[in-house]
Amino acid sequence: MSQVRQRQDWNEIDLFEQLHDEFGDRVDLAFLHEVAHEEVGSFGDAKVRDFVPLIAYRQARQRVARRLESGGIS
Repeated sequence: MSQVRQRQDWNEIDLFEQLHDEFGDRVDLAFLHEVAHEEVGSFGDAKVRDFVPLIAYRQARQRVARRLESGGIS
């Protein structure tokens, strides 16, 4: 599993890059962009941001894995 970057300026581009590294050869890039945008956005109001990268990555990764398992490869 790839390392989840822990930086103050972490954002959806970072999440997309991580998802692309892991799933880019199997999943449509537009879907990866959508997932990254939605997962990072879901934490927009979080008061404590320390674990947002880790949690957003895990949730995004689960969504992409479910898509692959269901046969929705592209």
